[in-house]
Amino acid sequence: MQDRAIRRHHSQRMKARARRLFPGYPNAARNADHLAVCSCWMCGNSRHHIKGMERLTIQERRENAANISLASSCLPLGDGTPAPADQPDIESFEEGE
Repeated sequence: MQDRAIRRHHSQRMKARARRLFPGYPNAARNADHLAVCSCWMCGNSRHHIKGMERLTIQERRENAANISLASSCLPLGDGTPAPADQPDIESFEEGE
């Protein structure tokens, strides 16, 4: 947990930055916590405006790649080659039901 002095320091620093960015705006310090004053495609969150895989964060892309590689290692190969011995075969589960 941060102590009070550090929070006050960062608050003053961000208010000064807001006043520098918006010199003619009388309430510039109010925008110190969120300097994006609108939500257009240039200022707002890019994940709301970009389509497809590009909108995912790097962490989400890595997780998807790991899930795909894990799923492909569990499934039997399409050319008739069986799955590795340590991985269960999907067809054996279907036959047992």
